[in-house]
Amino acid sequence: GTGTVDLTLATDHPADPSSPVAIVGLPATYSPASGTFQVGDRYTLTGTITAAVTNSPSPGLTRLTLANASPAGVTQVDVPNPTTFTYAINDTYTGSLKITKIEAKTGAIVSSADGNSIKVAANVTPAFDDTHTDFECLNTYVSGTIQATERSTEYQHNNKFVNDIILNTRSGTALSGLVAATYSAGNTFYPSVTTTVAVYDSLGAKHSVPVVFTKQENNKWKLTLGTGSDAFEITDPDGTKTAVGLTKTDLKFDTSGAYISGSASLKLSYSNGAAPQQVSLNLAAITQYSGTSTIAADSDGNAAGTLSNVDIDSQGVITGTYTNGVRQKEAQIAMAQFNNPSGLTKLGGNLYQESNNTGTRTISGAADIGTELTTSALEMANVDLADQFSDMIITQRGFQSNSKMITVSDEMLETLINMKR
Repeated sequence: GTGTVDLTLATDHPADPSSPVAIVGLPATYSPASGTFQVGDRYTLTGTITAAVTNSPSPGLTRLTLANASPAGVTQVDVPNPTTFTYAINDTYTGSLKITKIEAKTGAIVSSADGNSIKVAANVTPAFDDTHTDFECLNTYVSGTIQATERSTEYQHNNKFVNDIILNTRSGTALSGLVAATYSAGNTFYPSVTTTVAVYDSLGAKHSVPVVFTKQENNKWKLTLGTGSDAFEITDPDGTKTAVGLTKTDLKFDTSGAYISGSASLKLSYSNGAAPQQVSLNLAAITQYSGTSTIAADSDGNAAGTLSNVDIDSQGVITGTYTNGVRQKEAQIAMAQFNNPSGLTKLGGNLYQESNNTGTRTISGAADIGTELTTSALEMANVDLADQFSDMIITQRGFQSNSKMITVSDEMLETLINMKR
Protein backbone atom coordinates (compact mmCIF):
# COMPACT_ATOMS: atom_id res chain seq x y z
CA GLY A 1 0.00 0.00 0.00
CA THR A 2 0.95 3.67 0.20
CA GLY A 3 1.48 5.92 3.16
CA THR A 4 3.66 5.43 6.23
CA VAL A 5 4.37 1.99 7.66
CA ASP A 6 6.83 0.73 10.24
CA LEU A 7 8.70 -2.51 9.54
CA THR A 8 10.22 -4.69 12.24
CA LEU A 9 13.32 -6.37 10.75
CA ALA A 10 15.20 -9.42 12.03
CA THR A 11 17.96 -11.83 11.01
CA ASP A 12 17.08 -15.50 11.36
CA HIS A 13 19.16 -17.22 8.67
CA PRO A 14 22.78 -17.23 9.94
CA ALA A 15 23.56 -20.19 7.66
CA ASP A 16 23.00 -17.94 4.66
CA PRO A 17 26.33 -16.12 3.90
CA SER A 18 24.38 -13.15 2.57
CA SER A 19 22.46 -12.78 5.82
CA PRO A 20 24.02 -10.76 8.68
CA VAL A 21 24.74 -12.59 11.95
CA ALA A 22 25.00 -9.48 14.08
CA ILE A 23 24.12 -5.87 13.28
CA VAL A 24 25.09 -2.70 15.10
CA GLY A 25 22.76 0.28 14.71
CA LEU A 26 19.72 -1.58 13.33
CA PRO A 27 16.64 0.50 14.35
CA ALA A 28 13.86 -1.21 16.30
CA THR A 29 11.45 -0.21 13.51
CA TYR A 30 12.15 1.13 10.06
CA SER A 31 9.83 3.40 8.07
CA PRO A 32 10.45 3.13 4.30
CA ALA A 33 9.26 5.94 2.06
CA SER A 34 7.01 3.68 -0.04
CA GLY A 35 6.57 0.15 -1.25
CA THR A 36 4.57 -3.05 -0.87
CA PHE A 37 5.47 -5.30 2.06
CA GLN A 38 4.40 -8.63 3.53
CA VAL A 39 5.42 -10.37 6.69
CA GLY A 40 8.02 -12.98 5.81
CA ASP A 41 9.39 -11.03 2.84
CA ARG A 42 13.03 -9.92 2.65
CA TYR A 43 14.19 -6.34 3.05
CA THR A 44 17.58 -5.59 1.52
CA LEU A 45 20.34 -4.16 3.74
CA THR A 46 23.01 -2.20 1.83
CA GLY A 47 26.02 -0.07 2.69
CA THR A 48 29.49 0.96 1.53
CA ILE A 49 32.32 -1.02 3.15
CA THR A 50 34.86 1.26 4.87
CA ALA A 51 36.66 -1.48 6.83
CA ALA A 52 36.77 -5.31 6.79
CA VAL A 53 38.45 -7.37 9.55
CA THR A 54 38.65 -11.15 9.06
CA ASN A 55 38.17 -13.55 12.01
CA SER A 56 36.80 -10.76 14.11
CA PRO A 57 35.11 -10.64 16.58
CA SER A 58 35.64 -14.44 16.55
CA PRO A 59 37.08 -17.07 14.20
CA GLY A 60 34.89 -17.65 11.18
CA LEU A 61 33.38 -14.16 11.16
CA THR A 62 34.31 -10.97 9.34
CA ARG A 63 33.39 -7.58 10.81
CA LEU A 64 32.37 -5.02 8.20
CA THR A 65 32.10 -1.31 8.93
CA LEU A 66 29.50 0.39 6.72
CA ALA A 67 28.78 3.92 5.62
CA ASN A 68 25.66 5.31 3.90
CA ALA A 69 23.74 2.25 5.04
CA SER A 70 20.08 1.53 4.44
CA PRO A 71 18.25 1.14 6.80
CA ALA A 72 19.78 4.33 8.16
CA GLY A 73 21.76 3.94 11.38
CA VAL A 74 23.43 0.59 10.61
CA THR A 75 27.19 1.01 11.11
CA GLN A 76 28.53 -2.51 11.47
CA VAL A 77 27.68 -6.12 10.54
CA ASP A 78 29.35 -9.42 11.39
CA VAL A 79 29.09 -11.98 8.58
CA PRO A 80 30.62 -15.43 7.90
CA ASN A 81 34.09 -15.38 6.36
CA PRO A 82 33.76 -15.53 2.56
CA THR A 83 35.22 -18.61 0.84
CA THR A 84 35.23 -17.56 -2.82
CA PHE A 85 35.83 -13.79 -2.67
CA THR A 86 37.33 -11.01 -0.52
CA TYR A 87 35.54 -7.97 0.90
CA ALA A 88 37.23 -4.78 -0.37
CA ILE A 89 37.06 -1.19 0.79
CA ASN A 90 34.43 0.88 -1.08
CA ASP A 91 32.59 -2.26 -2.21
CA THR A 92 28.83 -2.33 -1.66
CA TYR A 93 27.66 -4.86 0.90
CA THR A 94 24.21 -6.40 0.40
CA GLY A 95 22.46 -8.40 3.09
CA SER A 96 18.96 -9.77 3.78
CA LEU A 97 16.61 -8.90 6.65
CA LYS A 98 13.33 -10.69 7.30
CA ILE A 99 10.19 -8.60 7.88
CA THR A 100 8.59 -9.95 11.06
CA LYS A 101 6.00 -7.23 11.68
CA ILE A 102 4.21 -4.46 9.78
CA GLU A 103 2.42 -1.55 11.45
CA ALA A 104 0.38 0.80 9.28
CA LYS A 105 0.58 4.34 10.65
CA THR A 106 -2.28 6.82 10.83
CA GLY A 107 -3.17 8.03 7.34
CA ALA A 108 -1.66 5.07 5.50
CA ILE A 109 -3.72 3.73 2.61
CA VAL A 110 -3.64 -0.05 2.42
CA SER A 111 -4.91 -1.80 -0.72
CA SER A 112 -5.95 -5.40 -1.24
CA ALA A 113 -5.71 -7.79 -4.16
CA ASP A 114 -9.50 -7.74 -4.60
CA GLY A 115 -9.60 -3.96 -5.13
CA ASN A 116 -10.63 -2.88 -1.61
CA SER A 117 -8.66 -0.23 0.23
CA ILE A 118 -8.85 1.73 3.46
CA LYS A 119 -7.16 4.76 4.97
CA VAL A 120 -6.38 3.77 8.54
CA ALA A 121 -7.52 6.22 11.18
CA ALA A 122 -5.07 4.96 13.81
CA ASN A 123 -1.93 2.86 13.95
CA VAL A 124 -2.85 -0.73 13.22
CA THR A 125 -0.99 -4.03 13.16
CA PRO A 126 -2.69 -6.67 10.99
CA ALA A 127 -3.77 -9.88 12.67
CA PHE A 128 -2.39 -13.11 11.22
CA ASP A 129 -3.25 -16.78 11.55
CA ASP A 130 -0.72 -19.54 12.08
CA THR A 131 -0.21 -20.37 8.40
CA HIS A 132 -1.05 -17.24 6.38
CA THR A 133 0.80 -14.04 7.18
CA ASP A 134 0.13 -11.87 4.15
CA PHE A 135 -1.65 -8.63 5.02
CA GLU A 136 -4.05 -7.83 2.22
CA CYS A 137 -6.76 -5.42 3.21
CA LEU A 138 -8.99 -3.89 5.85
CA ASN A 139 -12.75 -3.47 5.50
CA THR A 140 -14.69 -1.25 7.90
CA TYR A 141 -17.71 -2.70 9.67
CA VAL A 142 -20.20 -1.16 12.05
CA SER A 143 -18.88 -3.16 15.02
CA GLY A 144 -15.18 -2.90 14.25
CA THR A 145 -12.64 -3.85 11.59
CA ILE A 146 -12.70 -7.01 9.48
CA GLN A 147 -9.31 -7.99 8.08
CA ALA A 148 -8.95 -10.22 5.01
CA THR A 149 -6.21 -12.82 4.93
CA GLU A 150 -4.54 -13.89 1.70
CA ARG A 151 -7.29 -16.49 1.35
CA SER A 152 -9.88 -14.36 -0.37
CA THR A 153 -12.81 -16.32 1.08
CA GLU A 154 -11.82 -15.80 4.72
CA TYR A 155 -11.80 -12.62 6.79
CA GLN A 156 -10.71 -11.93 10.37
CA HIS A 157 -12.10 -9.87 13.20
CA ASN A 158 -10.49 -9.84 16.65
CA ASN A 159 -8.14 -12.64 15.53
CA LYS A 160 -11.04 -14.94 14.64
CA PHE A 161 -12.15 -16.05 11.19
CA VAL A 162 -15.37 -14.45 9.96
CA ASN A 163 -17.32 -16.84 7.75
CA ASP A 164 -20.62 -14.95 7.75
CA ILE A 165 -22.27 -11.78 9.03
CA ILE A 166 -25.68 -11.64 10.72
CA LEU A 167 -27.48 -8.28 10.84
CA ASN A 168 -30.12 -7.80 13.54
CA THR A 169 -33.04 -5.50 12.74
CA ARG A 170 -35.18 -3.56 15.20
CA SER A 171 -38.00 -6.03 14.61
CA GLY A 172 -35.73 -8.84 15.80
CA THR A 173 -35.24 -10.39 12.36
CA ALA A 174 -31.74 -11.77 11.69
CA LEU A 175 -30.49 -11.26 8.12
CA SER A 176 -27.38 -12.61 6.43
CA GLY A 177 -24.96 -10.06 5.01
CA LEU A 178 -21.81 -10.15 2.91
CA VAL A 179 -18.46 -10.38 4.68
CA ALA A 180 -16.69 -8.02 2.30
CA ALA A 181 -19.44 -5.34 2.35
CA THR A 182 -19.81 -2.32 4.62
CA TYR A 183 -22.95 -1.93 6.75
CA SER A 184 -23.91 0.99 8.97
CA ALA A 185 -26.68 1.23 11.55
CA GLY A 186 -29.78 2.90 10.17
CA ASN A 187 -29.08 2.17 6.51
CA THR A 188 -31.51 0.23 4.31
CA PHE A 189 -30.58 -3.43 3.92
CA TYR A 190 -31.24 -5.33 0.69
CA PRO A 191 -30.82 -9.12 0.78
CA SER A 192 -28.50 -10.53 -1.88
CA VAL A 193 -29.38 -13.08 -4.54
CA THR A 194 -26.74 -15.63 -5.49
CA THR A 195 -26.57 -17.65 -8.67
CA THR A 196 -23.94 -20.19 -9.66
CA VAL A 197 -22.34 -19.82 -13.07
CA ALA A 198 -20.89 -23.03 -14.55
CA VAL A 199 -17.66 -22.40 -16.45
CA TYR A 200 -15.81 -25.09 -18.39
CA ASP A 201 -12.06 -24.64 -18.91
CA SER A 202 -9.97 -25.63 -21.94
CA LEU A 203 -9.48 -29.12 -20.46
CA GLY A 204 -13.23 -29.69 -20.09
CA ALA A 205 -13.29 -29.36 -16.28
CA LYS A 206 -16.31 -27.67 -14.68
CA HIS A 207 -15.93 -24.75 -12.26
CA SER A 208 -18.86 -23.26 -10.29
CA VAL A 209 -18.55 -19.50 -9.77
CA PRO A 210 -20.91 -17.86 -7.21
CA VAL A 211 -22.11 -14.49 -8.56
CA VAL A 212 -23.92 -12.29 -6.04
CA PHE A 213 -26.53 -9.65 -6.97
CA THR A 214 -27.16 -7.02 -4.29
CA LYS A 215 -29.66 -4.18 -4.62
CA GLN A 216 -28.12 -0.76 -3.96
CA GLU A 217 -31.11 1.47 -4.50
CA ASN A 218 -34.28 1.57 -6.57
CA ASN A 219 -33.68 -0.08 -9.97
CA LYS A 220 -29.94 -0.46 -9.38
CA TRP A 221 -28.05 -3.66 -8.46
CA LYS A 222 -24.38 -4.36 -7.79
CA LEU A 223 -22.55 -7.57 -8.78
CA THR A 224 -19.90 -9.22 -6.61
CA LEU A 225 -18.42 -12.68 -6.07
CA GLY A 226 -18.71 -15.13 -3.18
CA THR A 227 -18.36 -13.17 0.04
CA GLY A 228 -19.00 -9.82 -1.63
CA SER A 229 -15.68 -8.84 -3.20
CA ASP A 230 -14.49 -8.69 -6.80
CA ALA A 231 -12.02 -11.54 -6.28
CA PHE A 232 -12.76 -15.08 -5.26
CA GLU A 233 -10.88 -18.37 -5.01
CA ILE A 234 -12.59 -21.68 -5.77
CA THR A 235 -11.35 -25.00 -4.43
CA ASP A 236 -12.32 -27.57 -7.06
CA PRO A 237 -13.22 -31.20 -6.24
CA ASP A 238 -9.76 -32.39 -7.35
CA GLY A 239 -8.08 -30.01 -4.89
CA THR A 240 -6.85 -27.48 -7.46
CA LYS A 241 -7.48 -23.76 -7.04
CA THR A 242 -9.23 -21.40 -9.43
CA ALA A 243 -8.78 -17.64 -9.00
CA VAL A 244 -11.72 -15.59 -10.28
CA GLY A 245 -11.77 -11.84 -10.87
CA LEU A 246 -14.93 -9.84 -11.66
CA THR A 247 -15.12 -6.76 -13.89
CA LYS A 248 -18.56 -5.21 -13.95
CA THR A 249 -20.83 -2.19 -14.16
CA ASP A 250 -24.00 -1.79 -12.12
CA LEU A 251 -27.16 -3.49 -13.37
CA LYS A 252 -29.92 -0.93 -14.00
CA PHE A 253 -33.63 -1.30 -14.81
CA ASP A 254 -36.33 1.12 -15.89
CA THR A 255 -39.56 1.78 -13.98
CA SER A 256 -41.21 -1.17 -15.74
CA GLY A 257 -38.49 -3.58 -14.61
CA ALA A 258 -36.90 -3.91 -18.05
CA TYR A 259 -33.12 -4.08 -18.48
CA ILE A 260 -31.39 -0.78 -19.30
CA SER A 261 -27.68 -1.38 -18.83
CA GLY A 262 -25.11 -3.42 -16.98
CA SER A 263 -22.27 -5.71 -17.96
CA ALA A 264 -19.97 -8.20 -16.31
CA SER A 265 -17.12 -10.52 -17.21
CA LEU A 266 -15.15 -13.12 -15.31
CA LYS A 267 -11.40 -13.63 -15.57
CA LEU A 268 -10.37 -17.12 -14.44
CA SER A 269 -6.87 -18.43 -13.77
CA TYR A 270 -6.52 -22.17 -13.23
CA SER A 271 -3.93 -24.23 -11.36
CA ASN A 272 -4.88 -27.47 -13.15
CA GLY A 273 -2.96 -26.58 -16.31
CA ALA A 274 -5.88 -25.09 -18.27
CA ALA A 275 -5.44 -21.85 -20.19
CA PRO A 276 -6.60 -18.60 -18.53
CA GLN A 277 -10.13 -17.70 -19.58
CA GLN A 278 -12.29 -14.62 -20.04
CA VAL A 279 -16.05 -15.24 -19.74
CA SER A 280 -18.71 -12.66 -20.57
CA LEU A 281 -21.99 -12.58 -18.62
CA ASN A 282 -25.08 -11.59 -20.62
CA LEU A 283 -27.31 -9.66 -18.20
CA ALA A 284 -29.83 -8.42 -20.78
CA ALA A 285 -32.29 -11.26 -20.08
CA ILE A 286 -32.74 -10.24 -16.42
CA THR A 287 -35.90 -8.38 -15.42
CA GLN A 288 -36.78 -6.72 -12.11
CA TYR A 289 -40.21 -7.28 -10.56
CA SER A 290 -41.60 -7.23 -7.04
CA GLY A 291 -41.56 -10.41 -4.98
CA THR A 292 -38.92 -13.03 -4.39
CA SER A 293 -35.89 -12.73 -6.66
CA THR A 294 -34.39 -15.70 -8.48
CA ILE A 295 -31.63 -15.65 -11.07
CA ALA A 296 -30.67 -18.73 -13.09
CA ALA A 297 -27.51 -18.85 -15.17
CA ASP A 298 -27.02 -20.96 -18.29
CA SER A 299 -23.63 -21.43 -19.92
CA ASP A 300 -22.67 -22.31 -23.48
CA GLY A 301 -19.67 -24.39 -22.40
CA ASN A 302 -19.56 -28.15 -22.03
CA ALA A 303 -17.57 -30.79 -20.24
CA ALA A 304 -15.25 -33.06 -22.18
CA GLY A 305 -17.11 -35.74 -24.16
CA THR A 306 -16.54 -38.47 -26.73
CA LEU A 307 -18.53 -39.28 -29.87
CA SER A 308 -21.21 -41.87 -29.04
CA ASN A 309 -23.59 -41.86 -32.02
CA VAL A 310 -23.83 -40.64 -35.63
CA ASP A 311 -27.06 -39.80 -37.51
CA ILE A 312 -27.59 -38.91 -41.20
CA ASP A 313 -30.76 -37.06 -42.19
CA SER A 314 -32.55 -36.86 -45.54
CA GLN A 315 -30.44 -33.87 -46.56
CA GLY A 316 -27.21 -35.77 -46.02
CA VAL A 317 -26.24 -33.84 -42.89
CA ILE A 318 -24.11 -35.96 -40.54
CA THR A 319 -24.85 -35.15 -36.87
CA GLY A 320 -22.70 -36.43 -34.01
CA THR A 321 -23.99 -37.04 -30.48
CA TYR A 322 -21.46 -36.93 -27.62
CA THR A 323 -21.44 -38.39 -24.13
CA ASN A 324 -21.75 -34.92 -22.59
CA GLY A 325 -25.13 -34.41 -24.30
CA VAL A 326 -23.85 -32.17 -27.09
CA ARG A 327 -25.26 -32.66 -30.60
CA GLN A 328 -23.53 -30.90 -33.44
CA LYS A 329 -23.25 -31.09 -37.23
CA GLU A 330 -20.03 -32.78 -38.25
CA ALA A 331 -20.26 -32.87 -42.07
CA GLN A 332 -22.63 -33.23 -45.05
CA ILE A 333 -22.69 -35.79 -47.81
CA ALA A 334 -21.95 -34.13 -51.16
CA MET A 335 -24.23 -34.84 -54.13
CA ALA A 336 -23.08 -34.59 -57.79
CA GLN A 337 -25.45 -33.58 -60.58
CA PHE A 338 -24.67 -34.00 -64.34
CA ASN A 339 -26.37 -32.52 -67.40
CA ASN A 340 -26.27 -35.99 -69.03
CA PRO A 341 -26.33 -38.74 -66.38
CA SER A 342 -26.60 -41.39 -69.17
CA GLY A 343 -23.10 -40.48 -70.27
CA LEU A 344 -21.51 -41.84 -67.09
CA THR A 345 -19.07 -44.69 -67.59
CA LYS A 346 -19.93 -47.89 -65.69
CA LEU A 347 -17.13 -49.24 -63.54
CA GLY A 348 -19.08 -52.13 -62.00
CA GLY A 349 -20.21 -52.63 -58.45
CA ASN A 350 -22.68 -49.72 -58.75
CA LEU A 351 -19.78 -47.36 -59.45
CA TYR A 352 -19.77 -44.81 -62.26
CA GLN A 353 -17.15 -42.44 -63.60
CA GLU A 354 -17.47 -39.01 -65.16
CA SER A 355 -16.86 -38.87 -68.92
CA ASN A 356 -16.78 -36.29 -71.67
CA ASN A 357 -20.44 -37.02 -72.43
CA THR A 358 -21.77 -36.19 -68.94
CA GLY A 359 -21.45 -32.44 -69.18
CA THR A 360 -20.52 -30.07 -66.38
CA ARG A 361 -20.53 -31.54 -62.89
CA THR A 362 -22.30 -29.64 -60.06
CA ILE A 363 -21.46 -30.52 -56.43
CA SER A 364 -23.99 -29.46 -53.77
CA GLY A 365 -26.22 -30.70 -50.98
CA ALA A 366 -29.24 -32.91 -51.52
CA ALA A 367 -31.73 -30.08 -50.95
CA ASP A 368 -29.97 -27.86 -53.49
CA ILE A 369 -30.60 -30.30 -56.33
CA GLY A 370 -34.14 -31.16 -55.31
CA THR A 371 -33.53 -34.64 -53.98
CA GLU A 372 -33.15 -36.38 -50.64
CA LEU A 373 -31.49 -39.40 -49.08
CA THR A 374 -33.28 -42.37 -47.56
CA THR A 375 -31.42 -43.29 -44.37
CA SER A 376 -31.65 -46.31 -42.07
CA ALA A 377 -33.12 -48.45 -44.88
CA LEU A 378 -31.97 -51.25 -47.17
CA GLU A 379 -31.71 -50.35 -50.83
CA MET A 380 -33.78 -52.38 -53.32
CA ALA A 381 -32.05 -54.17 -56.21
CA ASN A 382 -30.96 -51.73 -58.91
CA VAL A 383 -29.10 -54.09 -61.28
CA ASP A 384 -29.59 -54.32 -65.10
CA LEU A 385 -31.73 -57.48 -65.55
CA ALA A 386 -30.84 -57.87 -69.27
CA ASP A 387 -27.13 -57.92 -68.48
CA GLN A 388 -27.65 -60.31 -65.60
CA PHE A 389 -29.69 -62.76 -67.74
CA SER A 390 -27.08 -62.62 -70.50
CA ASP A 391 -24.31 -63.34 -68.00
CA MET A 392 -26.34 -66.21 -66.54
CA ILE A 393 -26.88 -67.81 -70.03
CA ILE A 394 -23.18 -67.48 -70.85
CA THR A 395 -22.30 -69.07 -67.53
CA GLN A 396 -24.77 -71.90 -68.12
CA ARG A 397 -23.42 -72.59 -71.63
CA GLY A 398 -19.91 -72.67 -70.30
CA PHE A 399 -20.97 -75.18 -67.64
CA GLN A 400 -22.65 -77.35 -70.29
CA SER A 401 -19.53 -77.25 -72.50
CA ASN A 402 -17.36 -78.31 -69.59
CA SER A 403 -19.71 -81.18 -68.79
CA LYS A 404 -19.55 -82.42 -72.45
CA MET A 405 -15.77 -82.38 -72.31
CA ILE A 406 -15.87 -84.58 -69.24
CA THR A 407 -18.31 -86.99 -70.97
CA VAL A 408 -16.10 -87.26 -74.10
CA SER A 409 -13.02 -87.85 -71.95
CA ASP A 410 -14.81 -90.58 -70.07
CA GLU A 411 -15.90 -92.34 -73.31
CA MET A 412 -12.36 -92.18 -74.72
CA LEU A 413 -10.93 -93.77 -71.56
CA GLU A 414 -13.57 -96.50 -71.69
CA THR A 415 -12.77 -97.28 -75.39
CA LEU A 416 -9.08 -97.43 -74.55
CA ILE A 417 -9.67 -99.96 -71.79
CA ASN A 418 -11.84 -102.11 -74.07
CA MET A 419 -9.13 -102.13 -76.74
CA LYS A 420 -6.63 -103.52 -74.25
CA ARG A 421 -8.94 -106.31 -73.34
